[in-house]
Amino acid sequence: MADLILTVSSNSSRELSGIRYLKELSTKAVGSAHSRRAYELAIDEFIAWSLEDGKIRLTAKTLQEYQGYLMQRTNPSGQPLAPSTVNVKMAAVRALVHSAATAEWITEQDEEQILKRLKSRPVQGRRLGHRMPLDDVKRCLQLPDRSKIQGKRDYAMLGLLFSCGLRRAELCSLEVKTIGKLGGGWALVDLVGKRRKVRSIPLEDPIKQGIDEWLAAAQITKGRIFRAIRKNGKPWGTGLDEEAVLRMVRRYAALVGHENFAPHDARRSCARIYYDAKAPLEQIKYMLGHDKLDTTAKYVNDEQKFGEGAVTKVVDIS
Repeated sequence: MADLILTVSSNSSRELSGIRYLKELSTKAVGSAHSRRAYELAIDEFIAWSLEDGKIRLTAKTLQEYQGYLMQRTNPSGQPLAPSTVNVKMAAVRALVHSAATAEWITEQDEEQILKRLKSRPVQGRRLGHRMPLDDVKRCLQLPDRSKIQGKRDYAMLGLLFSCGLRRAELCSLEVKTIGKLGGGWALVDLVGKRRKVRSIPLEDPIKQGIDEWLAAAQITKGRIFRAIRKNGKPWGTGLDEEAVLRMVRRYAALVGHENFAPHDARRSCARIYYDAKAPLEQIKYMLGHDKLDTTAKYVNDEQKFGEGAVTKVVDIS
């Protein structure tokens, strides 16, 4: 089997261009922007690890060593990386191998032999994630200082995460034109989510008012709703980074006793709150933009499947 070994030095522009080319091939076919970023970061991590001796080796032995390295790594909390996290990172590396075969840098037989020796880590059970009770959600929404511009923004963001179950990427890409009238009330109309699925979600009046207050204070009339804020309190840029959303959510959640609470946990909390308020699972599925009812059942931590109908707000989260 022919091994692909790229020797890289500080002035080896040809080899570096080749690496960038393989990375581009590996990520351009990934449909989700979030997944694409995850692949890019995973490939960058592999390249940085492999470059310790100045060479990038796409060999079965090297990739097995890298998988072992990931299995020994810990997250910021000091815990070993979850098997699912290791599998995602290795999926990106497998894509790199496939790209090398596509570019004819290695043969298809070489690719098959390399990938055959890489086994995914078994995932025991399933992650339940965190869910915040309704009382704590209401306390969380009272924390932002709405007399200040950052508090106005944070309240609107938290309100949308907890009451509409938006994904972090959906919140960051949300545009002013998405807010419109629907069935006599305000809603996020024709929201384009993961895999280009389109859905509309009613807005509770306090959340809509909070969004209006932020837009007025930030003087935003078009484009993306949420923006970064400078230290002097002035909004800037044309959007907001997803990491900023993570930091914001974790800060407020910790104040009500929920450590390491992520934006996706707010989405799970939203699903569970509506489920506890007797909203049919089919409605929650539509609101979250899921393809399968089984996925929604996992979010509410209940395997029961029942009910159909349009999305109806059945509980006042705000």
